[in-house]
This record gives sequence, C-alpha cells and structure tokens, in this order.
Amino acid sequence: AAAPARAWPALHHAATVELLQAYGHKVVVTGGPGETSLTATVAGPSARNLGGETNLRTLAAVLEGAAVVVTGNTGPAHLAAAVGTPVVCLFA
Repeated sequence: AAAPARAWPALHHAATVELLQAYGHKVVVTGGPGETSLTATVAGPSARNLGGETNLRTLAAVLEGAAVVVTGNTGPAHLAAAVGTPVVCLFA
C-alpha cells in the first residue's frame, strides 16, 4: 500500500503464510520490483516468492489461477476481483 496506514505489518503477512501452509495451502507471494525484500520476508523459506518478477499481465494470470487472494487494500485486490478470484482484503 502506498499509505503506510493502509499496510498490514510484514510479519503479520508472514505469519498468515505460515498458517496457510500449515493447513496444506500452496502460497505464492507477489510484489513490485521495489518490494523484493518485503516479499522475501513474507514468503519465508517455503512459499513461492514472485516479488519483482511479474508485470501486470503476469500478475493477472497468477491471480486468476489462485483459489483465493489474501491482500491488503491495494491494486491487486481489485485486479483479483476483476478476474473473478475471491479476495480476502486485510485492512490495517
């Protein structure tokens, strides 16, 4: 999120990734080129980290292929909804 007040803390996201994986879900973490450190933290050692590796078209395809998208109040939340993927939107 561009506004820090709208961002959920990175370690909260990382804990969510761990919980989802503990319940058997495959987790993919995305982010822009300037967020690779953040996505590495969130992905941890076992989630797929696509931070800085997607353009808009690729991101749309990743989101469309997801069973559900867990994200903050950001553009990817709207993009996921636009491609028909259920969204869990986290607000700070």
